[in-house]
Amino acid sequence: MHSALTELFETQAVISRRAHPTLATRIDRAVREGSLSAVLPGAYARTETATQWCTIAAGVRLWDRDAVIVGEAAAALTFWPQLRVGSVDVITSRQLRSLPSRTGPVLRLHRGAIPRELVMTQHGMRHATAALAAIQLIPTYQADVIDIALRSRKVRIENLNRVIDLMPRRAGNAARRRALIESRSEAWSALERLAHRLLHEAGIDGWRANVPVLVGEDEYVLDVLMNGMPLALEFDGYDAHTRRDTFESDRLRHNTLQLAGFDVLHFTWRMLTEQSAYLTRTVRAAMDVVTRLWQ
Repeated sequence: MHSALTELFETQAVISRRAHPTLATRIDRAVREGSLSAVLPGAYARTETATQWCTIAAGVRLWDRDAVIVGEAAAALTFWPQLRVGSVDVITSRQLRSLPSRTGPVLRLHRGAIPRELVMTQHGMRHATAALAAIQLIPTYQADVIDIALRSRKVRIENLNRVIDLMPRRAGNAARRRALIESRSEAWSALERLAHRLLHEAGIDGWRANVPVLVGEDEYVLDVLMNGMPLALEFDGYDAHTRRDTFESDRLRHNTLQLAGFDVLHFTWRMLTEQSAYLTRTVRAAMDVVTRLWQ
């Protein structure tokens, strides 16, 4: 590859023929030699990276500056960087008669309009906000995607409801609203969602979910903290691959919170699914004990 092209790729993943007309001949030669590949018409990347979703997304910016990246790619760009992106979905008014042949993520073009409030720009790339991306993925990932979005702290439940309000007539919104109701207390996992539902159904109110507390110089996030009393509820999932690594730190965390004055109750998935009454019975008993001690 010519040194001028090599220098360009040191600072950018994709280059456009329009921005570098004097290099057009060298770009064509590099394509024939196989060192460059077309990502989109007029947009080129190193062949070894041309099929990566992030490269395709960068190519979209050069192909249509008004296009908006949505769906999985937008989620990966905002709140879910670990997501394996299977398609790069783009809202655009432009048409493509043919796409460069490739393996890897599929580029899908859509017509439509997105409220300006739900579009953000970073590194020159226009894409859906975290809230819109999460809402778009609910039909595929159900309420789990809401957990991930809330856990990232990039969105709040009111941001997700705002998306539905701004785009009220979209197909699938009924299912999206049901998922948002499940997550109305801002659960960060399926286990927390179940616990919140059981608490609501039992009429146990007056609590907040995923509350950050400062102990010394360290911040801890409590799964549930009862209002007006130092009573916390923790919901412990079990993962055979990580439990051994986290066991020690979990015990240290528990002891630190206890010494800081918090009464911490722990509940597991089995307790909530096989003995659901145990959660509410234990929480009520603990609230009575703490109330008496604080009187």
